Amino acid sequence: MRPLVLITGGTNRLGYFIAESFAKKGYDLALHFHSNPDNAEKAMKAIGAYGVECACFRANFAELNQAESLMAKVLSHFKKTPDILINNSGVFHWDDIETISAQALEEHFKINIFAATLLSRDYNQACQKEQRNGVIINILDQKLMNLHGDHLSYTLSKYALMGLTYTLAKELVPLIRVCGIAPGYTLPGPCEAEEEFSKKHDKTPLNRGVQPLEIAETALYIAQNQSLTGQIITVDAGSHLGSKQRDFAFM
Repeated sequence: MRPLVLITGGTNRLGYFIAESFAKKGYDLALHFHSNPDNAEKAMKAIGAYGVECACFRANFAELNQAESLMAKVLSHFKKTPDILINNSGVFHWDDIETISAQALEEHFKINIFAATLLSRDYNQACQKEQRNGVIINILDQKLMNLHGDHLSYTLSKYALMGLTYTLAKELVPLIRVCGIAPGYTLPGPCEAEEEFSKKHDKTPLNRGVQPLEIAETALYIAQNQSLTGQIITVDAGSHLGSKQRDFAFM
């Protein structure tokens, strides 16, 4: 029986690169998406071409009851517990201490941390019931290692997700390993022109930008290394070594 990985936000951007890499290694895929069924259908067909099973599940994580029902839908469809849960889905809007609002905080925390926590709870319960091993991988951000005030609501929610990573790594042993990946500037941001992205992408200590496949390969490494837990791997071409005062968007 092929192993199964559940990836939130798995039908586009970084989530899809991760999904495709796991498919190439023979994993079945459960891909969560929010609002684009056409894109989900394309992703499902593309992943299926690798000879694995792929199913897509729609849920709006701003509605927490939908986050709470996702694991049950995956279990019902595949008739098994995922071997790996990757909490990748997230919202990313700019604000700072002058513009931050209760609405922005609520949106970022619901989608970026509350949903991931509830899914981790449900995943743990499924693994405990079967007394089987599992892996949780949380997608974070290199800015957590080099803090600044841009995207404040987003940063705070990712900081909470980092805390969840460390906490669950201690709480869920020996059945479940928990790690995080903190990517650097990898893909264009919302509404960012490709030309602008290209100008800034290679402005790192290594003089090269992070590639999506490198993030995906890191997720595979975590999944396959049975001795790895409680670790956050920063994949950012060295950007966290600097002391940037602003986000990449303002470089």
